[in-house]
Parts: sequence; C-alpha cells; structure tokens
Amino acid sequence: MNIVFINYDRYSGCSGVHIHFLANALADRGHRCLVLLPSPNNDDEYFGKPCYATMDSSDALHLAQRGSPLFRNAVLHAWTPRERVRIVTEGLAAATGRPYFVHLEDNERYILEKVYKAPFERLYAAAKRGHVEISPNYCHPVLHQRFLEGAAGVTCIIEGLRRFVPADVPSLVFWPACEDAFFRLSPVPNLRMRAQLGIAPEATVLVYPGNFHFANAHVMQELYLALDKLAEWGRPVRLIRAGGEYAEISPEAGAARDRYVTHVGHVKATALPGLIGMADILVQPGVPGPFDDCRFPSKLPFFLASGRPVITSPANLGLYLKHGEHCLFLTDSSAEDIARNVIRLMDDAALARRLGENGRDFARRYLSWDKSAARVEAFYQRLSGDEGGRG
Repeated sequence: MNIVFINYDRYSGCSGVHIHFLANALADRGHRCLVLLPSPNNDDEYFGKPCYATMDSSDALHLAQRGSPLFRNAVLHAWTPRERVRIVTEGLAAATGRPYFVHLEDNERYILEKVYKAPFERLYAAAKRGHVEISPNYCHPVLHQRFLEGAAGVTCIIEGLRRFVPADVPSLVFWPACEDAFFRLSPVPNLRMRAQLGIAPEATVLVYPGNFHFANAHVMQELYLALDKLAEWGRPVRLIRAGGEYAEISPEAGAARDRYVTHVGHVKATALPGLIGMADILVQPGVPGPFDDCRFPSKLPFFLASGRPVITSPANLGLYLKHGEHCLFLTDSSAEDIARNVIRLMDDAALARRLGENGRDFARRYLSWDKSAARVEAFYQRLSGDEGGRG
C-alpha cells in the first residue's frame, strides 16, 4: 500500500513519536509511507532512522492537485481532526478520489473548552453561526465532526476515545509501543551518566521526559511539590526532567523545581533510553477524567519496558494494569500521594524489583509496534478496498 500520514505539527510531542514508529513498522511490512508536515522537517533522524519520506503539506497538496503519481492509490491517514490536518486531508481526498482515515489521540472537545474557556456546546453553537474563530492548531467544533463522518475509518489511541466516533464509521483501537532499546536497559541505574549531571551515586532519582503544558500543569506542579514534601520528610530525591515549560507555575512549585530538579532541556528521542537509564523510579501523574481517560502518554510504554518501578494513575493505559503487580496507582496525584508512593518503593526493594519485572513483561506482551502495525494494515485493507496490499 501507499500510505500517507498527515500530521498537525513537526516532529514534537506524541504525534511525531507515534507516526514515526508506526510508519517504520508498516514500511517493514512492505508498504510505502510518506509523512506530511506543516513545515519542512529539520531533523530526519530525530527519532532514529526513518524508513519513509517526509514532505511539506502544502507542497504535497499542490502535487496531488496536479495528478502526481506519488499519491496514486494512496491511503490517507489524518493524524487528528485538527483544522490544519483536516484542510490538507480533504484537499488530498478531493484531488485523488481516495478514502481517508482519521486518528484520535486526545479529547479534542476538552482541549477546545480549556483553550477557549467555554463549554463545547456553546463553542459549537457560536461556530455554527460563524461567531468564533478557531485556530488551525485545534479542532473546529462543527467541521471536525463532519470530517469524522466522512472518514472510511477512525483509529483511536485508547478505548475511551471511541465515544467520539460517529456511530456508522468503523473504528480501531491500537496501542503505541516503544523501541527495543528500552527493553535492553539494565534495571540498575547508570551512575556514570548521573555523575555527568552532578548527581551523587547514592541519590534516589526520578526521571520525567515530557512537556509542562496547560493540560497537565496541575499534576506537574504536584510532582514538583512532592519533591519538597519528600525533603521535608527527610527522604530527598532528585528529579531529572526533559522537555519545555509552556504553562504558568506557582511560586511554591517553581521554588521546588529550582531546588530539586535537574532540567536537561529538549532531548532527541534517540537519547531517551539513556535518560531513563538514570532512574530508580518513574512517575506518570494523572487524574482519571475527561483528559487523562482519553490519552495514551507516550512515556508509559518505555517506562514499563525499562524494568523500573512505575507510579501512575488508574486512567488510560492504567486501566489495563494491576496495582501492586505492574505498578503502583496514585489516588489523587497530590504531592502527598506521590511522595508516599515514592517512599514505599524506596523502602521496599523487593516490591520495586517485582513491579519493574512485571511491568517489563506487560510491555513485551502487549506493547509492540509490529503487532499494532499489523492491525492498522488489516484495517486499511478492509476499508480502503486495497485487499491485496503490500508494496
């Protein structure tokens, strides 16, 4: 098959991670893959060696409208129904006569409500009357629903997103995974790399690779405040964090960050195994609800695969994990809640080891890009009319 992914951003965030590894896995299965980006890609090996080509979205649309063979018999996969993606995908579908698929990776309605500070129903009514202007970075309240209704199929990153799929449109849930490098990590922390950051060998270290943004600002601040709480209780730890900060932070959380966080900035995905290899404990805070129930943190697969004990919430992937067997569940992701669970693992080496081993086993069994690619491949073939399929 000739598969074209249309992304809403350049290589950053979960979308880039997931498209890269899915496209590579599909290429390994004999398919041609092309990834369209809203601006030129400046780093072809951000995630490692790609087995696909990239192209500027506007250039691709121009070529398709001129009848380029590049898009002959293409399967178009829109990565989210956000406006920037919808416009390009509908243009490609019109130019080529090919069906399109849409991928859901977030509760887009919740994001709209947070960004525009109004209930979705009010935004929908205002958009229908043309009384609100929606940024191309987000879903249009009205047009994204029509876009989903016109899809040959919808893929979802987690079961909770299926409720946004129109009733007569087929859907498929597939889980992201991680690369083999995380499975090869020793469960013993890499003290040499820690020393390069000025961290003492006897320190207990947490690692969190991810951005601080409006949707996770509350729990990230609680994670910072947990570091203060641990120090107050005489159990200080160090947090190594990668990624940017794109939301306001309280003075108290900011002070805790300055005292106990080693910030390494943005790192390439290829550097993540080394980063995770410095950790004793991995924490993915969250609270079950409209945001966390409808996402799949890209960190969780490699957290579990790393063989380290994981503390997370009973949301998204956590719904399929067992507390005390694969991980420890947070109750409310408050600073005290996080701190108590960290101390439990600091004080119980056998539990920490067992969780790490069982988490890695869960990842090996259920988190595979090849298995996910096989399911997506079959979904394409069934719904696009390309039953023959490869190459």
